[in-house]
Amino acid sequence: MTRPWMAALRRLRAEDQASWRTRLRWHVQHYVELLGRGGVLALAASLIVLVHCALALWPEKDELLRRRVELIAELHACSPSLGSPGADMDTLRAQMRVDPDQRKLAVMEQLQLSGLLLVDIQYLGEEAVQGRLRRTAVDISAVGSYQDLTAALRELTEEPLLRLEALALDRQQPENMLVNIKMRLSMLGVV
Repeated sequence: MTRPWMAALRRLRAEDQASWRTRLRWHVQHYVELLGRGGVLALAASLIVLVHCALALWPEKDELLRRRVELIAELHACSPSLGSPGADMDTLRAQMRVDPDQRKLAVMEQLQLSGLLLVDIQYLGEEAVQGRLRRTAVDISAVGSYQDLTAALRELTEEPLLRLEALALDRQQPENMLVNIKMRLSMLGVV
């Protein structure tokens, strides 16, 4: 046996839900007309960004901060160190006496050991600097990842008579991890 007041309460709830839905529909239509298509799209995009920040970026913020600190430490580690000038001059003199062709081959081996695939190497000739001192330029085309390139550049900074004159990077597609690298190196040596 149903009581009449329970039936009336159910009817009231159903009417209240229907009116609530009607009011919500009216408000949505009103704001869509008020904002226009661009406003609705901007509102939807901001909601998507907010949800992405809350669900994806916020949980990874500690990892992102740790990675930022690591990269800053790597950047500071790349700064040149100052040593005694006498020892540097002895090292430079010793390297000046090494055959330039052997030094070129050593540089190419360093690039390959760093993970770069050397595609093309062109020697541009020697230019007299002073007396027997010569500067030899080399154009190198290579393929590798950004990590391989940074490792190769770190290795090249250890060579005091080597100068990186130009560096160009080209990535054909954003999803491709490999980069086409063109660099010009010049080496100082005695002939």
